[in-house]
Amino acid sequence: LATLVMLGINRIVVTDGTKAALLDAVRSAFEAGGATVELIAPKIGGAKVGRNSGELAGMKYTECAEKYGERYAQARKTWSFRQFGGDDVEDLFARARGFLKKIEELPKDVHTVAAVTHAGTMRTLAATIVGGQMPGFPMPIFNCACCVLRLKDNGQWCIVHWNIETPQHFGEEK
Repeated sequence: LATLVMLGINRIVVTDGTKAALLDAVRSAFEAGGATVELIAPKIGGAKVGRNSGELAGMKYTECAEKYGERYAQARKTWSFRQFGGDDVEDLFARARGFLKKIEELPKDVHTVAAVTHAGTMRTLAATIVGGQMPGFPMPIFNCACCVLRLKDNGQWCIVHWNIETPQHFGEEK
């Protein structure tokens, strides 16, 4: 978190599906590091960026594999969950582009963003930024790792830091 405080990150964007306990732990860790935290999600109109997995929502990977077998394996491989009432890759990219656009509309001092998301959501944001394709985007990420994104003066997004800390470090002693 010292890296984030040194970068001047003092705002938290909350996306859909964020657990209150994780948000509290991240906020406490930022404040312990000397940052003043301002939640900006309400200002950007419901920042929805995560994956909708339809009828698979709330199920563990092993439960889905057991119940749906090859159908589920193929959906994970292609990132297309339409057959289960969920999203496909284009839905994810559309939400990632919408989320980045909403951040672009905020005041200039908000253009460096620390993102703590599910690994798939972060991969989608990163692929959107660098023009990569999903599935198979080659940047490994820990689930719910903290990554820092920045909107440069030329209007291009860049990835500043990747996999800073995992959430078990937030709010816990090491």
